[in-house]
Amino acid sequence: MKHIIRQLAVFVLLSISILGAGLGVVLKAQISSVSPAQHQGPCPKNIRINAKIKILLPGEVRYSFIYSDGTRGPVQRVSARRPGNINVHTQRRFIGDFNGWVKLKVLSPTPKTSRRYNFKVECQNRIAPRALVQNIKLEVSPVNLANSCPKTVKFKGKIKVNRAGMVRYRFVQSNNIQGPVKELRAPRAGTYNVSMTRRFNRPHRGWVRLKIISPDVLTTRKI
Repeated sequence: MKHIIRQLAVFVLLSISILGAGLGVVLKAQISSVSPAQHQGPCPKNIRINAKIKILLPGEVRYSFIYSDGTRGPVQRVSARRPGNINVHTQRRFIGDFNGWVKLKVLSPTPKTSRRYNFKVECQNRIAPRALVQNIKLEVSPVNLANSCPKTVKFKGKIKVNRAGMVRYRFVQSNNIQGPVKELRAPRAGTYNVSMTRRFNRPHRGWVRLKIISPDVLTTRKI
């Protein structure tokens, strides 16, 4: 009887020690599978990563997935009510080729990193993204530029988009003059106004056009 009591006491003391120190809670981190592990076909492609975390004691576990190309997934949390294995997963969307590995990194309560799991994405016949910019126009004001100088001229552009997104553009002038790259953040589909003002102190002969740099490449006619 004394022997049993002594064993129980040791077990309680060890349990308290483990709980207090927070050590040995996470026993193992492992990548279970990558689906598909070898993709050869159209992109973008979603790849699912399944993983397993083995814990000794119940509690909250913080973890993240890291990749050989330097990408780190967001820190995620999972709570377990009992010891054992916790199944976790993530999904990453690839728009280009990838040949490397993924690892599961447990951050707390016990730092633990899994072995590498190699997989490969080889994109063929990439699916081109749907164009954002539908149309662009450019006008000049005043229309009559024959009056005496100095004269301030305003070039008015209209950029039509079919959904929310960011458009990078610039005004290009004759004599290899290129204005700064600017950004238009469109909250929804519609037509948005952009402009450039230039002051002429003497007679000038040349042209101006509006150029979309990204995500599409479009240019208005010269005016």
